[in-house]
Amino acid sequence: MMTKRNILIAAVVLVVLVFGYFRLIKTEPSKMYRVGDLMLQVSVSPNPPRVGDGKVKIMIMDKNHKPITDAKVDVGYGMAAMGNMPAMYSEVRGQGIGDRYEADLSISMLGSWDLSLTIKLKNGETKRANFKFSTGQKGLIFYPDEDIAPMDMSSNAQLVKLTSKQIKLAQVRSMPLKRYSVFREIRAVGVVAYDPQLQVAEEEYLSALNDLSVVNLAAKKLRLLGISEKEIKRLHLTKKSDDALILPEDRAWVYANIYEYELSDVIEGQRVDVTTIAYPDKKFSGIIRGIVPVLDSKSRTQKIRIEIPKAYSLLRANMYVDVDFIIPQGNKYAIPKAALLETGKRKLVYIDKGAGYYERRSVRVGPLASILIDGEKQLVYPLISGVKKDEAVVVAANFLIDSQSELSGGMSGLYGSSAKEVKQEHKH
Repeated sequence: MMTKRNILIAAVVLVVLVFGYFRLIKTEPSKMYRVGDLMLQVSVSPNPPRVGDGKVKIMIMDKNHKPITDAKVDVGYGMAAMGNMPAMYSEVRGQGIGDRYEADLSISMLGSWDLSLTIKLKNGETKRANFKFSTGQKGLIFYPDEDIAPMDMSSNAQLVKLTSKQIKLAQVRSMPLKRYSVFREIRAVGVVAYDPQLQVAEEEYLSALNDLSVVNLAAKKLRLLGISEKEIKRLHLTKKSDDALILPEDRAWVYANIYEYELSDVIEGQRVDVTTIAYPDKKFSGIIRGIVPVLDSKSRTQKIRIEIPKAYSLLRANMYVDVDFIIPQGNKYAIPKAALLETGKRKLVYIDKGAGYYERRSVRVGPLASILIDGEKQLVYPLISGVKKDEAVVVAANFLIDSQSELSGGMSGLYGSSAKEVKQEHKH
């Protein structure tokens, strides 16, 4: 017969066993996930996740199963668009706590969420892992990086999700928004002036100098022919018409036509470069001396008068030339030409949000311009609005990202419009 002492011992042992069993269940290690030569333990808390504040806990181990504590871990989480609700995305930096990393999550609504880890190791390598979790359901679903990106985009989506394998295959490249010394180039065809009409007008002005009423009319005629006030004053002082208008001299005149939308950038006194096929290795430097005030109604162009001070009698009357107007635009934020997608109504770029997420965004830009990088000219669009200075813009493979948006179940920005955009267009 069991004594009271034996019953007490048995009860204590049973309590210890039960306590140990439940403790074992509670502290059962998280599932291990292999990412390249790393092993990850990843869990969310609370489990199952619920709306409100939560955490993701990450342990990174090397091939020898030793914890890595000197990595940078970025945690991105988001939800695909649903109906009229736009896609959501946030990114937080994991904080090292002992041999683990923790990051705070803010789960704003019920549903299925994407979770992406970007791990930057001390040796410069970057590893990525993709997961899904759902409110009210325990655990994570792991998507190996070479699998199709888990984010299922809908028609209102502004975010596209790519795996690192897709990024590598497509050769996606991003660069931060920067300021550059921007300049515009206008190329125009010109002709070396043979303009006896203008020389005659100058002679008429000189002949009328003694008659104030006539000289005013003669000056007005010169202005209509593109003679500036400075040139009229010079003519008044020298009392000599310009033979370079009809004869080859060391000084020559060139007339170039530019379109009306380019006029705002061209002013008197600017320097231009002039070249001709007759002397392909020679570049002539010119100065804008006048702008004919009358616009050609058929070609929508305006005539620019350019003086070539050192023509060396090489530029002959009626010779065709190429004229390059170099117009400084100042120090501005600019994006490469390749970064811009034009839909006709909108201009779009993709912003690299990190962790394989790319956000489609409308921007406003100025006319196409140029910059010099290491002595080489590159085409850019000066930025007016739409990108912040610390953001990275996709500059290569953005067409492929846009196509991925459509393949993922949404609409591309280039080839289709979201439901919201269609509604807005109908309003207009």
